[in-house]
Amino acid sequence: MAKYIFIMFSFSLLVALNGCDKKSETQNDAGSAADADTDTDSDSDSDTDTDTDVDTDVDSDTDTDTDVDTDTDTDSDGDDVDPLWIPDAGTLPSAAAGEWTWVPVDEASCRDGSTAGLSVRYNDASDNLLIYLEGMGLCYSKLTCDNNASAISEMRRKPVSEAGIFDFANDSNPFKDWNVVYIPYCTGDCHMGSNPGGNVPDVGSQKFVGGDNYRYFLGKIRATFPDTEQVFLIGYSGGAIGAGGNAYITSLAFGDNVKFGGISDGATVMRDEYITPCLQKQLSDMWNTEAYIPKDCTDCFPSKGGSLSKIFEYVSNKVPNNSAGLISSTTDSTVRIFFAFGLNDCAGGDVYPVELYQAGLEDLRTYTGEIGMKGGTYYYVDDLHGRLTYNDFYTTSVGGMTMLDWVNAVIAGGTVNHVGP
Repeated sequence: MAKYIFIMFSFSLLVALNGCDKKSETQNDAGSAADADTDTDSDSDSDTDTDTDVDTDVDSDTDTDTDVDTDTDTDSDGDDVDPLWIPDAGTLPSAAAGEWTWVPVDEASCRDGSTAGLSVRYNDASDNLLIYLEGMGLCYSKLTCDNNASAISEMRRKPVSEAGIFDFANDSNPFKDWNVVYIPYCTGDCHMGSNPGGNVPDVGSQKFVGGDNYRYFLGKIRATFPDTEQVFLIGYSGGAIGAGGNAYITSLAFGDNVKFGGISDGATVMRDEYITPCLQKQLSDMWNTEAYIPKDCTDCFPSKGGSLSKIFEYVSNKVPNNSAGLISSTTDSTVRIFFAFGLNDCAGGDVYPVELYQAGLEDLRTYTGEIGMKGGTYYYVDDLHGRLTYNDFYTTSVGGMTMLDWVNAVIAGGTVNHVGP
């Protein structure tokens, strides 16, 4: 079984500085305009979401449900959470195939305390499942929180456009005939937090419970699709952080007879030379994301001097037959805005250099090669942020390899090459 973790980070911030995420006008059809995230009600498809994405993509072949404690409950402060906890949460309701059905989940909440949930699109003829984590900013300061949705509007209960991988009428769409679960984003913690009593200066109390929510969602998803043959997890921008942080538990939940993989679309966490330890620690402390880091990944805890990038190595050792992918532009200003918060010992104030970001992308290839992680990267020369929910996903080509063909290779789980500079 292939398994993956990718940690990614990106955030919806300073659209004017980005240009940026753009480019609803670069999309090929009506879906493009709908995708543009120029307000907090728009969908994760858009690039104007400057999301911070920490991505650890890893595919795995190891242990499964036997590793998952389905009886353990989460602590209210997150300190005693079992990282492998999954509740028995019942199944998702049945619904007509080919239509999006919104499912509120009473146990899950947004950062303003309103109810969170997910949407499901069934295909009764398929044994494959795509789980998609929406991205749209983060809540870390007054500026970032003001640009991040604290609740789920009706518009955002499902993808706001039918572009890219959500164009189910396109015969080239790799997920055309799959069952799909779409998880909107409203917790500001990249789907990773376990801090219901969070506090942001000049903002106030916030429920950073994205990681807790995902456990409730996963319990229902697993019970609804017990016979699935392949599960693929995709996150965009802030959702790519969640895809990374939740990939390992997702793969374990479905078992080692289920093929598992994933793609992070937009950006990735890097080694400490590129995303500073102080920034990793500040975010971990505010959201309590460490609650869901496996306890034996002792070098992965920023509060103890560890680095989030060590999750690559941890998962590669646990599940060596991994298959994963990262898509990134070479000058992504959205991600660089986020990384800049960590400069000058987290005093910020400077622009994150393009050259440093590109060095980090290259170092990621070196690092994952050193630890033997099987996976690939697709880098394209531009300033865009995320491509899978845009129709130019089907036409983008780098060095003779189309993005579509590369994605199909990741889904297949075989050898995945590095493409681009």
